[in-house]
Amino acid sequence: MISLVVFMCHFMKKSNSLRLNVFFSFGMLKDVARYSIIDSSSYLFLAVFTAALNFFVTSHYGSEYLILVSAIILSREFQLLFEGIGEAVGPIFSVYVGEKSREGLRSIYSLARRRSLACRVRSDRS
Repeated sequence: MISLVVFMCHFMKKSNSLRLNVFFSFGMLKDVARYSIIDSSSYLFLAVFTAALNFFVTSHYGSEYLILVSAIILSREFQLLFEGIGEAVGPIFSVYVGEKSREGLRSIYSLARRRSLACRVRSDRS
C-alpha cells in the first residue's frame, strides 16, 4: 500500500514525464486471443464440464450425489498441475533456444519430465 501511495504521488506531479495513454489495436487483440486461447480453453472446459456434470447427476441421481461430482472435478483439475510444469519451464526453454544451447534444453526437459512423472505417480496413489 505504501509503495502504491508513493507511486501515485509521483505519478500526479507535473514534472512527471509519464502520462496515461489509451491504446487499442485489433491486430494485437487478435494475436493475444490466438495465443491465449490454448491456456484459457482448459479453464473453459472445466467450467462447462462441471456445469454439465452437476446437471446430469442432479437430474438422474438427485442432489445427494453431488459430492461425487466434487471428487470427479478434483481429479480433473490435476491437469492444471501438469500445465504449471510446462508454464514454469517455458521461459527457460526460450532462453536456451535463443542461446542455441542443446545441452541446456536437454537438461531442463529432463528435469521437467521427471517432475511431471513424480507428480503423476503421487496423484495416482491418492
